[in-house]
Amino acid sequence: MLLIAPLPAFVQQAPPQEKLRFIKIELRHITPSAAVKQIEGDGKQKSRKPAGLHRLLSSDADNTLILQGTDEAVAELKALLRLIDVKPAVLELKVQFVQEGENVIYLRLRTADTQKARVTLGEDALARSLVIIPHLDEDGKSVSFEILREVGEPQKLPNPKNAPLTKKGALGQETRITLPDGLLFLTATLLKTAPKAL
Repeated sequence: MLLIAPLPAFVQQAPPQEKLRFIKIELRHITPSAAVKQIEGDGKQKSRKPAGLHRLLSSDADNTLILQGTDEAVAELKALLRLIDVKPAVLELKVQFVQEGENVIYLRLRTADTQKARVTLGEDALARSLVIIPHLDEDGKSVSFEILREVGEPQKLPNPKNAPLTKKGALGQETRITLPDGLLFLTATLLKTAPKAL
């Protein structure tokens, strides 16, 4: 009688070859680099990258993501992008800068969540230019302000190459920020209307 030995277990149970797809996805509202940051995490938030996603590249030049992964990973990433790639919330910022007890500036301006707003403090040769970036939190009740000096300004605040000054406050309430040369008061209010020009 001829006996045939069974094949080794690793041969019998070899998984089928994964089919990987290359996909190019055009984004409408968020930049690809910002989308990648949200998907892969940045230390403050954990990674949301689907298992089976092998490659994820961003191209801000044509506003696309290029990815390689299994069908399941591609489908999961598309579902995630529907939550991420949304029109940013419109915010009105009230900016007040007080120096030696007097208002140096008081203005209102319209911007959007995570978009830069530039403010010039003062009109003379010592005028300082600030970049204020509001970040609306997911709860819709609080906002974080990221504040940077423009490149080339006196380094009383960190410049964009370093860590920015950040301050968190309640949406619609005044947030007081102490600067080396005065007090900055910021209030962010959520607007319901879409921005005409940012």
